[in-house]
Amino acid sequence: TVIMMGMMSLPVMLRNGYDKKVAAGSIIASGTLAQLIPPSLVLVVLADQIGVSVGDLFLGALIPGLMLAGSYMLYIVFIAITQPKKVPALPKEMRTLSGRALFSRVMKAVVPPLLLIFAVLGSIFFGIATPTEAGAVGSVGALILAAMNKRLSWENLYGAANSTARITGLVLMIIFCS
Repeated sequence: TVIMMGMMSLPVMLRNGYDKKVAAGSIIASGTLAQLIPPSLVLVVLADQIGVSVGDLFLGALIPGLMLAGSYMLYIVFIAITQPKKVPALPKEMRTLSGRALFSRVMKAVVPPLLLIFAVLGSIFFGIATPTEAGAVGSVGALILAAMNKRLSWENLYGAANSTARITGLVLMIIFCS
């Protein structure tokens, strides 16, 4: 999570004038959320080790994870109010939509990924799929979303597979060396 968020978010935040410490801190903090909010690999391994169902452990970690996410959001809001230069608003040229057009665009960007998340977690919580099978549900769902957005191509599939292999290799190297 930290690696992916760092690769995707950090350059954008720095390009838009965010303070380096706030930008890096928010990405690092997101890594702690990945340990608590399902689908967490740590919780899957822990469930196996202590003999508890993965669904029960996910349900038990959901509220603390959401509380932690809420506290992170409140902190960023506090920084934005008290030290606005550290987390500047988007430049005016990037804020071209308003009203219904903005709402429609946000819904189109937010709802499909949320449905995918609920499909993956719901398949685990309701006992339809194991965590591994739910990962396959997520992969198929992501392919469907890419096709719906007309972004599914061999080039994008190759890029995604290549990026996944690199990041997996990096994470495995960290695990092997620790």
